[in-house]
Amino acid sequence: MRAVFTANCGSCHTLAKAGTSGSVGPNLDDVGLDAEQVQAIVRSGAGVMPSFSDKLSDAEITGRLREYRPPAPSYTNGVMGKYAKLVSSASEGAVTR
Repeated sequence: MRAVFTANCGSCHTLAKAGTSGSVGPNLDDVGLDAEQVQAIVRSGAGVMPSFSDKLSDAEITGRLREYRPPAPSYTNGVMGKYAKLVSSASEGAVTR
């Protein structure tokens, strides 16, 4: 599934595991989305990112997400570490828990 990501996403997104360094979209090594959130964005698009439901089959999307593991938070200490523990993800509006 790495080839699917590289061919369809890597030109815009950085993801170390896939060896990509795109700079148009968010750096996916720093985004804390769960698999369901990623699947919704891939299927429907978000912001300037287009939907890929017409380019990737359900099997390709599901297969890639089966391998998906959210990256560890990049802020674990200090003020940002405390903040990260107190709020939900930005995709949910960073609501205080």
